[in-house]
Amino acid sequence: MNFRLPLLFSFLLVLVGIPANASAQSKEITEAEYWTGIRTGNAAARKVFPRRETATNEGFAGEKTTYLRNETHEYEAADKYYSIDETSRNGKVETEESTQIGALRYCRVNMAEWKTSGCYLNPPAQLGSATETRYSVEKTGDITKYLRVAISIETSNAEPIKFLTEDLFILNADQTVRERTIVKSNYDSKAVRFRTTQKYEYGIKLKPIEAPIK
Repeated sequence: MNFRLPLLFSFLLVLVGIPANASAQSKEITEAEYWTGIRTGNAAARKVFPRRETATNEGFAGEKTTYLRNETHEYEAADKYYSIDETSRNGKVETEESTQIGALRYCRVNMAEWKTSGCYLNPPAQLGSATETRYSVEKTGDITKYLRVAISIETSNAEPIKFLTEDLFILNADQTVRERTIVKSNYDSKAVRFRTTQKYEYGIKLKPIEAPIK
């Protein structure tokens, strides 16, 4: 299927600050080149300590926010971290906390007692399959921007729904991740359905991470 993605892609480049006419700076790349850049950024970020990663995940129905999840992950070392996630859905708030000290992991939900089983961080959600996808990279000064623009069709409802997903990764000069933004919107109405915003901070002072169970 052809949804005029080339024209749409050029328009989106302007929206996210990547000039479509600056061929010397912004260029289309292959899927393999895109994922190589993303893996490089994530691998570089995981080597820097201390660091803090924060994320806001939002779900919308029309103009109403139906889902909100705020995440904070602090890493003192490769095997020493603390995370807290607060999720608001249907008027209810749930809090999840996780801590790792060496090989030991601890977790708890809604301020209950800490436990040491089933304490693993879930991997980030995938963007799902797409009918058409375009990739680009732009290098401006000290930063590198990787952009994925994808169109997908969901058939779970009576009528198929077409969605547009924009996934923007920004890397620092040393190739560590600076931030990531994912926006999924209805292709026809342009209404935003889901949005994730992640930010990375390096070399900051963290509160000492200690085992919650002595």
